[in-house]
Amino acid sequence: MAEVTSDLIKELRESTGAGLLDCKKALVENGADMQKAIDYLREKGMAKAAKRVDKETKEGRVISFIHESGTIGALLELNCETDFVAKNEDFEKLGKEIAIQMAAANPSYLEVSGELNAAGKEFKSKTQAKDKTTHIQEFIAKFGENITIGKSDRFQTTGSGRVISYIHSNGKIGVLLELNCKSDSVATNPEFEELGKEISLQVAAVNPLYLNVSDVPKDVIEKETQILKSQLLEQGKKPEQIDKIIPGKLTSFYSEVCLLEQQNIKDNKKTMKEIIQDASKKFGEEISIGRYIRYQIGG
Repeated sequence: MAEVTSDLIKELRESTGAGLLDCKKALVENGADMQKAIDYLREKGMAKAAKRVDKETKEGRVISFIHESGTIGALLELNCETDFVAKNEDFEKLGKEIAIQMAAANPSYLEVSGELNAAGKEFKSKTQAKDKTTHIQEFIAKFGENITIGKSDRFQTTGSGRVISYIHSNGKIGVLLELNCKSDSVATNPEFEELGKEISLQVAAVNPLYLNVSDVPKDVIEKETQILKSQLLEQGKKPEQIDKIIPGKLTSFYSEVCLLEQQNIKDNKKTMKEIIQDASKKFGEEISIGRYIRYQIGG
């Protein structure tokens, strides 16, 4: 059996908000398995809705680049060993250069199937292309510590729309969003871009795991239902009462984990779905979220 260390207890407490002794007991009874311990605490009604348990201890920055056309963008985690290097202007400059190469579909930096020729014709990078390993090794020698590219992705619109990014002021959280519309006149409207910024800010602040209710996997719904049933049984509810309560509880769960069901952090009287519906009426055409990603250093 794995050892229940103080670091594990601390991580569980940060993930769930449960008490110190409750976290220790949960880990002991579940063989120091973090996910099982979270489920145990939730079944006992001692924990908040589960957060992702994939925290890392790396330092670094999340960096983005959006091409001037607004149709291509890249987001990446650039990791280092110390916060001192992460805050260095040259470190951020390195990240921006790498993001540019990724956006330009430089195959040394990113595998992009079927997009290289199209991107190469319209994308003129001002940064001289280099081999990724050579590029990073130069900065490793300069800073005296290991530097690696963590997660990364590249978006390119296939129709009318924009790719939009948001980086939090501390450089630790970043979002890349593809916002779609039906016409180029709307795509180039500053208010359309402003809508994209608002959605990106929502993603950065609330960290939705899914876009729509339909995107939530069946096994996740089944697991959440079981946790909710256990909670209600602990509260003394009868089986026939539980069956009536569960749908409302699941609706509340969806409002936490699905972007379109979340309350807008700027106007909590509206959901994000309603914000987008209002925008569709305003612009006179359908507005939709194509995809998004959210990166966070250390989480």
